[in-house]
Amino acid sequence: MIFLLFSSSILLAADINVASGDSIQSAINNAVSGDVLILASGTYTECLDTSGKNLTIRGDSTSTTTIDGSSCSTNSVVLATGENVLFEQMSLKNTNGRVFSVESSTLTLDGVDISDSGTSSLHGPAIQASNNATVTINNSNFEDNGDGSEDGSGGNSIL
Repeated sequence: MIFLLFSSSILLAADINVASGDSIQSAINNAVSGDVLILASGTYTECLDTSGKNLTIRGDSTSTTTIDGSSCSTNSVVLATGENVLFEQMSLKNTNGRVFSVESSTLTLDGVDISDSGTSSLHGPAIQASNNATVTINNSNFEDNGDGSEDGSGGNSIL
């Protein structure tokens, strides 16, 4: 009987499918730590906050799954409360500022393309990491992103 009570309290990570046209942020809001968000091919125009959850956010491929940050004023994706998040197999582009702001959290990129983001005068680089943040990058490409400084000198640029 004790075994049954114990095993019924174990929660398993879930795969959450996000269809093109659906909101990734809504999926994040409904997810629990450990879940995997699987993005269908398409373009998702939104800003994201992973809200302290340890997640995997997986696209179909860099050529078919895109997060477009053109509606974001400073950061496309915020990790700020100790979360551990993996982004894989997607493109992120067109931000007005940073693509990722990582504070006291862990970000892993695997098979991610980041392009056409940031400006020299507006919150610059593709990734800004602070307060003991950890960023790991594997098999990813960066092209035409701001440098994080008003004078073009690189400032506090990460990438």
